[in-house]
Amino acid sequence: RALHDIQNKTPLFDYPGRLGDGPDFAVRLATQALKTLIRVSHDLAHDLGNDKLLARTLRWLRSAVWPVMRRLAQRSVSAHRFWLGLDFMIAFLSGVIEDGVLLEGGFDKIDEYDFREWLLMHGAHHETVEAPFGRMIYDAAFSYVDGEAKDQKIAAGVAVHILFGFGMYRGSMYYKMQSGMGDTVFAPLYQLLKKRGVKFEFFSKVEELHLAANGRDVGRVSLTRQAKLEPGREEYDPLIPVKGLECWPAEPNYDQLEHADELRKVDLESYYQSPPAPEPFELVAGEDYDTLVFGIPIGAVPLLCKQLVDDNDRWKGMVKHVKSVQTASFQIWLKEGLAELGWPMPPPLLSLFVEPLNTWADMTQVLPTEDWPEGLEPKGVHYFTGPQPGPEFAPHPDDDPDFETRQTATAKQLALEYLRTSLTDLLPNAVDSAGPPPSFNWNLLVDPANGQGEASFDRQYWRSNCGPSERCTLALPKSTKHRMPAGDTGYRNLVVTG
Repeated sequence: RALHDIQNKTPLFDYPGRLGDGPDFAVRLATQALKTLIRVSHDLAHDLGNDKLLARTLRWLRSAVWPVMRRLAQRSVSAHRFWLGLDFMIAFLSGVIEDGVLLEGGFDKIDEYDFREWLLMHGAHHETVEAPFGRMIYDAAFSYVDGEAKDQKIAAGVAVHILFGFGMYRGSMYYKMQSGMGDTVFAPLYQLLKKRGVKFEFFSKVEELHLAANGRDVGRVSLTRQAKLEPGREEYDPLIPVKGLECWPAEPNYDQLEHADELRKVDLESYYQSPPAPEPFELVAGEDYDTLVFGIPIGAVPLLCKQLVDDNDRWKGMVKHVKSVQTASFQIWLKEGLAELGWPMPPPLLSLFVEPLNTWADMTQVLPTEDWPEGLEPKGVHYFTGPQPGPEFAPHPDDDPDFETRQTATAKQLALEYLRTSLTDLLPNAVDSAGPPPSFNWNLLVDPANGQGEASFDRQYWRSNCGPSERCTLALPKSTKHRMPAGDTGYRNLVVTG
């Protein structure tokens, strides 16, 4: 009250006299306090003049509300949730104020700590940091070291920055695309750049960057040409029309390529597979490029930039401290919608579920842009993903040529196990009535081949994002200071991005 009187603002808080009484009083009190804190945090981003008073107010709230809320939390699930939520918000905002996070350099300053460690430093209870409030950012960012649930870490500054962004987006924390990402993001970008005169050389796999003799530039880039255009064709068109929308297909347009039958036997997007007749070639500084923009993820740097890592301590430090993690995912198309399967709420984006495939998104909104044969049209499509346990770095193909094959097989088994044992907890009407024990009804899967039982999953989609450029880059504590600034790589003709 004093804070807002000082700032000549209208009262935000329904004081106890206006909240009534009875057993739910503390729940209503916590609700109003939480709303107050959310509003104050928004004001805080614009006005730091009363930070000390606000910090004292937050500490008073904790000491005043806790005794009552703790007693009620033992008897009421809703009160328990409010207690955890309020504790999280007070610790979060106390840390933001006391550590000067919104001041210049404040986010970087607290990146030395893990997010939950930082919350505990500012008074959060251990139960709070292990509850969904404290865990959600770890799942959202795949922040599992080596993909293991027992070792979750994320830099506090990165986590706070993301959570502040969630609170300030227009309308929602997330927005769902209406078609695949290749169609809604990359196809329009490709078309715009092509219209502006950018030349694309598809099927060119980067192998290694080499330093020039002066040690100050990247002198050349080794590549492999994976495929050639059919005779008479001047350029490759990567898109296909689907229901009037230009889309990025799941595999190349082989009819535009030479030796298409041989190329169909390999995955040209895989780091671990080679085409029948790979053709090495180079780009040379001063002849083929003036400046290189390196947009390949950190997971590939040890393999593609060996000379730079050996030559430059900053590159060496980046590879040592900025880690990545492999992930697994699968998608299923179902004959019934969410309501028929027993889901009582709006279409979900749900996380914090069973490990490791702990995140589920209903993506049924993309079905109108999918081209299914008549009579096989699905009523729902669902995406599942999560961290996949694996090595710290993706191996080179010469060291482990079967690595991707093993990881992909593991990803399929993770998906099957999830369907057998976990999905029916979320969709109770997806249970096979032929049980016990309760198990997934495989007949719900849309399968053009009419497979029986688990065999119908073979026409769904799964993958392991285990290749060096497919892994998800992590923001571990003490690591963000080792990320390479885009325009300060130590080499005059090299810029990094992403």
